[in-house]
Amino acid sequence: MVRYTLILWMLLIQRYAEATECYFYENGLHMYCADINSLDALNAEIRKGLTDNNLLNDNIELLKIIRCDLESFTIDSIGKWYKLKDLRFIDSNISSLTSDAFVNLEALEVIGIDNSDIEYIDKNCFNNLKTLKGLILRRNKNLEIFQKYFSDFASLESLGLIGDPAIEEINEDTFFVV
Repeated sequence: MVRYTLILWMLLIQRYAEATECYFYENGLHMYCADINSLDALNAEIRKGLTDNNLLNDNIELLKIIRCDLESFTIDSIGKWYKLKDLRFIDSNISSLTSDAFVNLEALEVIGIDNSDIEYIDKNCFNNLKTLKGLILRRNKNLEIFQKYFSDFASLESLGLIGDPAIEEINEDTFFVV
């Protein structure tokens, strides 16, 4: 009997140690999702978290995705995020940003991508981001892939390129807007 109790206890501890959930702070305005290993699982956890906490995605202003292994990113299937102003990817492995990545995120003002290895960005990826004011790129392995998109951000006020020793040169026309 003691052995079964011990096994059950170990299984419960293991489940909580591997918790992959979305958490809410600041009266439901800030959402943090961590340790999720697929885009489908991320969207499922976001939906579950919103439902379990009787919240609407309409009210979320900040979304942080932390230590998630995502091949690509989109939250399009959940509906419009009218108030989402700040989206951060921290230590998340995202290999591509498709044209659907930021659909329904028209209010987005800041995107932060920290410690990722993006290999592909669709040419239409940033089309919906008319209000983007800040782009923060820290410790990314493939930063030069972003250079050809900087000119797409007409409203960009701040560009943070921090901790990226690979940057040797930024072309003169990188920020040119016609």
